Amino acid sequence: MKNEQKNETSVVAPLSGISDDRPDWLKKGSAGSEDVGVKDMILPRVDLLQALSPQIKKTDPSYIPGAEQGILYNTVTGELYGPSVNFVPVMFRKEFILWKKRAAGGGFFGAFPTEAEANAAHCAVADPSAHEVVECHQHFVILLTDAGHRQAVFSMTKSKLKASRTLNTMIQMAEVDRFARAYRASAIEAKSDKGEFWNIRILPIGYVSQELYEKGKELYGLIKAGLADVDREAPIEGDAPHGSAEL
Repeated sequence: MKNEQKNETSVVAPLSGISDDRPDWLKKGSAGSEDVGVKDMILPRVDLLQALSPQIKKTDPSYIPGAEQGILYNTVTGELYGPSVNFVPVMFRKEFILWKKRAAGGGFFGAFPTEAEANAAHCAVADPSAHEVVECHQHFVILLTDAGHRQAVFSMTKSKLKASRTLNTMIQMAEVDRFARAYRASAIEAKSDKGEFWNIRILPIGYVSQELYEKGKELYGLIKAGLADVDREAPIEGDAPHGSAEL
């Protein structure tokens, strides 16, 4: 007797009584989360989808519906922000990250304040050739989205370091607290000797309200106290030209 297998589909039927939007009757609250503190949460990263990002491949477990190259997205929630997003920078931190290369399985192996410390850790791993030390500029920010204000981090490496330094220069020239002005990050097409990829351009858009300034000041205090940090689970997208896969 021949066994018949039913074709399975990845499409999930909508659930009765479930909505993507918060209903008007539901007010803000925190019941059930009284014991959740800042140490129990992570700040998601905003990253830029490249041609070979797994999130744009429909057969990959990391696939995000609607994802395509040149789109900024949230590495924790999978939320897509489009080709640009507005934000308020809150704090800058430079570090050197030891990563296992994506081709070797990927993985975070530590963040260090100096390149010398990162190189020492690199030499100590079992297979140094499968790992890489990357200079990373962490920009802790408040995203200004249609869904509201969201705390997040831009992790900028490799060619994105130019955008990072441009942002730092504009902030220093303004001669006000880092979280006193808002900026826009936009995806732009770029080329290198390795091929084409997507990069980020930063432009200023104006001063923030006092309310938003206070939110930035509050997040700044949490980061300085070590009570908020960046998500380390998802690999950072480097320059990803067609035909290559970095990190």
